[in-house]
Amino acid sequence: MLIIAVTGLRGAGKSLVKEVGEEFGIPSLEMSDAVLDAMERIGVKRDGEMGSVDIRDFAKMMRERFGPDVFARKTIEKLLEQGYQTVIVSGVRGMYEIETFRKHGRVVIIAVVADKQLRFKRTVARNRQHDPKTYEEFILADETDKGFGVDEVIENADYVIENNGTIAEAKEKVRSVLRTIVRGGSHL
Repeated sequence: MLIIAVTGLRGAGKSLVKEVGEEFGIPSLEMSDAVLDAMERIGVKRDGEMGSVDIRDFAKMMRERFGPDVFARKTIEKLLEQGYQTVIVSGVRGMYEIETFRKHGRVVIIAVVADKQLRFKRTVARNRQHDPKTYEEFILADETDKGFGVDEVIENADYVIENNGTIAEAKEKVRSVLRTIVRGGSHL
């Protein structure tokens, strides 16, 4: 199995890798889906519902209780169930998740990076329910993600895609990287 692990901070443009992956016929999964599935399975209400729990707080609690790679293990279960040979897994937060994935196949890490102010503007514009609404909340969310180990995954990435330009420019960078990966090309 080839796992293309995508990492980056909120608003960097990780979803562009998924979109371009679809052009290549590569299925994708979100690490956050494993978190949301766990919340649903045990009856924890999601952000915004009466008596709800913040998804980041829930993820942190689950990692503390069941190990830092708990959601990577859940994602692997889903990958094996689906029978994917090549898959994009977006939202990788720590090297412990990468190590879990490496037990099941070849892993290539793509990091998507962008300037902080631009990421904040994108986050506000997309207006997702669980996204921070103020700059202070945004910084706190960054610190939470960094606490999970995102910076280390970015530092260990096989490919780094800078996404400070247009969507078209970023997608072309992603296409180039995915062409290299799916052809088995070297990144060295």
